[in-house]
Amino acid sequence: MPLIKDAISSLLGKDEAWKWSEHLHPASFRGVPFAVVSGESVFGRRQAVHEYPYRDTAWIEDLGRSSRKITLRGFIIQDSKVYSAPDVITQRNNLVAACEEGVSGTLIHPTLGELTVSVTESGLRVNESADNGRVFEFTLTVIESG
Repeated sequence: MPLIKDAISSLLGKDEAWKWSEHLHPASFRGVPFAVVSGESVFGRRQAVHEYPYRDTAWIEDLGRSSRKITLRGFIIQDSKVYSAPDVITQRNNLVAACEEGVSGTLIHPTLGELTVSVTESGLRVNESADNGRVFEFTLTVIESG
């Protein structure tokens, strides 16, 4: 991706006055802070597709905006310089507890801001390894609710 970023920057020029990193929100879910490496969001419309015999095209019925689906890849770390939190085991336990609550909660997304979301089934996947030590990586998948 750096190649694409460099190509776009060289085509469009660089605006040094506006720094995107200064506009990021500190990420958290139900008050549990974490760092975000990357994210993916799905946006769109709900539709009913009506197909008929002897017609080559369908009639699409718009049913409104679909729920936004968001996946964040992030990590929690002991002794973070980005956010203040207890040891990494306690952070992991707090994040798991936040994701296992039965009601929707507040997600602070780095670029979308404050959202009310529900965690999907198997929505939190935590990766712990001896190689990473005091860092636990995770993937969090949520659906906008309200």
